[in-house]
Amino acid sequence: MTTAEVFSLAATLICLLCLALAAMAAYVARRAAGAARDAQTATALLLRQQEVHEAVAAASAVQREAEHAQRLAAELSRAYGLLGLFADSFGDIDMQQSQQMADTKADLAGEIANQAQEFVSSSHHQLDEAPPQEIDRAVHGFHKALAEVRAMREDVEREQAAVERQRTSLR
Repeated sequence: MTTAEVFSLAATLICLLCLALAAMAAYVARRAAGAARDAQTATALLLRQQEVHEAVAAASAVQREAEHAQRLAAELSRAYGLLGLFADSFGDIDMQQSQQMADTKADLAGEIANQAQEFVSSSHHQLDEAPPQEIDRAVHGFHKALAEVRAMREDVEREQAAVERQRTSLR
């Protein structure tokens, strides 16, 4: 074998080695791309589950708070009834209107609690197919409803304390 043939054979072997390394690199790159695609899919699914969980948690918080406000408003209605008995003014228009407003608040809180309960019960079926914007809208709506229900509950608590003070002063 001449020197030129040795160099030619060496160059061919080097080319074959480079080709094998390139093929291996392409295989590794393809596997890495597949792993990245799988990771992206898993991340998207995890984010979706987190969004659904946040929506359900917000609805559950609204439900609990609305049920609490409903109980307090019903107690306030009874407190107005008792106040009317203590004040000997059971037929008094203001007392009846106050009692009706308390009943209305209890009914409203009950409706809100029922809507939140329905959302929680059917959320997995509805939210699995819903676009992310719809889930965000639901979460935002429940956060807003939670603030409103808390304000209602705090208003009922203040009113209940005032009625209790009036009732105590009449004893």
